[in-house]
Amino acid sequence: MVKVKRGDGQRHHDKKFHLPCRLHVLLIIFMGLVVFVGIFATWTVFQHQHQHQHQHQHQHQHQHQHQHQHQHQQQQQQQQQQQQQQQQQQQHHKGISATADTMSMISESKISSSSSNRKQLPKQQSITTTDNSKDNDNDNDNDNDNSVTFHFIVSSECSSYQLWETLAHFHSAEAVHQCGRFTWIISGCLPDDQLHLGKGKGGAKSDVLTAKVMQQHVDQHFPPHHQDTDTLVTNCSRLVPEIHFTPDFSNMTVYGGPYADGKTPRYFRNRKTGKQVRSSYGNTYVFNNKPNGLLHWAQAHQHDNGNDNEAIVLIDPDFLFLSHFHLIRPDLSVVGQKQQQRQQLRDRDLVHPGQPAAASYGLGAQWLEFDLSKICGTDSPCVNTTQDQVHQYYSAGPPYVIHRSDVLQLAQTWVSLVPATYDEYPLLYAEMYAYSVAAAHLQLRHNLINNIFTGCMVGWPNPNRWGNSNKDQQHQETVALPQSATSYRIQLAEELKEAKEIQRSNIGGTRFPQSLRQEDEQGPTSCFLPGLSPPPFLHYCNRYMIKATTDEMKQAAVDNNKNKSNNDSVITYYFFAKRKVDHANVFSCDNNTTTTTTTTTSHRFLPFPSIKEKEEMANGNEDWNTLAVCAIVRTLNFARNRGCHRRRYNQEEEH
Repeated sequence: MVKVKRGDGQRHHDKKFHLPCRLHVLLIIFMGLVVFVGIFATWTVFQHQHQHQHQHQHQHQHQHQHQHQHQHQQQQQQQQQQQQQQQQQQQHHKGISATADTMSMISESKISSSSSNRKQLPKQQSITTTDNSKDNDNDNDNDNDNSVTFHFIVSSECSSYQLWETLAHFHSAEAVHQCGRFTWIISGCLPDDQLHLGKGKGGAKSDVLTAKVMQQHVDQHFPPHHQDTDTLVTNCSRLVPEIHFTPDFSNMTVYGGPYADGKTPRYFRNRKTGKQVRSSYGNTYVFNNKPNGLLHWAQAHQHDNGNDNEAIVLIDPDFLFLSHFHLIRPDLSVVGQKQQQRQQLRDRDLVHPGQPAAASYGLGAQWLEFDLSKICGTDSPCVNTTQDQVHQYYSAGPPYVIHRSDVLQLAQTWVSLVPATYDEYPLLYAEMYAYSVAAAHLQLRHNLINNIFTGCMVGWPNPNRWGNSNKDQQHQETVALPQSATSYRIQLAEELKEAKEIQRSNIGGTRFPQSLRQEDEQGPTSCFLPGLSPPPFLHYCNRYMIKATTDEMKQAAVDNNKNKSNNDSVITYYFFAKRKVDHANVFSCDNNTTTTTTTTTSHRFLPFPSIKEKEEMANGNEDWNTLAVCAIVRTLNFARNRGCHRRRYNQEEEH
């Protein structure tokens, strides 16, 4: 029997099973490594993707930040360019100024040394050209880049005729709540120790008055210390005009030239037709007071501090406000500008240093036929001005809208050119032609604006002025115009009937006070029903007619302001003509005129009657003729009521 040793057998058994076991372990280890490598690879890919995404986001943020910085830099560059353009404009303007003194700013708040002493209210703040002002101290709510403030200046003679006209002008501004400053330049007053020059000597059967008398009337209507509620309301209805007195500049013989002897008759000789017209003004041209008065005022105020955005609005006394004055309105248009262009315009685009504006007039280019080498010099740009340039830039008239920095230089040039222009053209429009020549000489091209006024020298407003983009407004105005005119005709018939009853009641000496009408407190705005938007101004240099269509109107005629009935003839028309106004009585007050709260009157101003079979309608439109009469009559009654109320208030305060 063979014995097998234990150790050998065990050793043989261990060798038999040891190799497979090791392979298994190695396999397991290998598989673990594979799994580990797979997990590591997956984690590495994930980390790479996450890092790439993070970098992409960072780059996007960086690009956005860079773009924002680029936009900011562009804005800064645009602002710098705008500042440079403004500086260049100012430098250009300085280059064309006559002297450094002429570039000093025009007055903001002071009255010249020639003005009489008066108590001054705190100055009214000017306001941007919007209708939405709520307070005079709140006048800068709009975009500062678009702001233009207006300083309205009226220039006139020192006469009773232009006294009532200018007072009516100021009251119409009050009635429409027009914002801005107001100045009245008065030329040629008598010495204070002389009562008057005599009726008719001042034109239109008027007196030439003293500065003291003129100031007294202004203080009655616009007291500088008046504190009643009707002048302290908001929306810019508080108005205290400043008065500036100047000498008389109407004597044209003092300027030398071929007519300096004062004896040689003046004629205008038309070079085209050969016709000759004798001057009706001779050597006394009162309209020379306008440019000289403006220069006198500008020189007195050239060193005053003022608003850099202020524009002077030079206007005549026979203009009434019908609505707020604006340069930018949907119904206004600029000569040479298309509709889509003017929709993008702003006030500062129309008036700024070196860029005036004015109303577009049909004066034309007749002054190109004058001897311009004698008027403005052979080297002047005015000599080479073309007809197209005149029609687009220089056929201008009041209201003239001039940036305050241009006023002094333009006034100096205007004044210097009037005498030679009047020697050439000694007729009515000499000073207007001289203005156009002065503007051409200085190359101050005007933005000529249509539809800024109506009534005289232009046509009546046409609904088509609103353009094709505003058909609704065209339709509303087409409907509202005849309705407004019919409404006033009906009310006028009632007023005429009431006035005649009052006159009958006064025959025995008893006054029958006429009740206050709401329209008298609203002024010219009450003439226009909703849907009808009148232009800013009415220029009433024509006769305006209303046809008497009812028995009441034909039989209820009253000879205005003279308390006499006209019973002998049938009245055919009622009209207004400024030269028929009784200067002494138009704003007179009686014992029953006012209380502190209401106004009554025994003789409201009414249109004048006519018994002519046929009267000419100004510019042909009956409805607008009616509304012109309405606006003037209601302005005069508004002015009278306000003036009498304030005079009574001041009298009660004194007692």
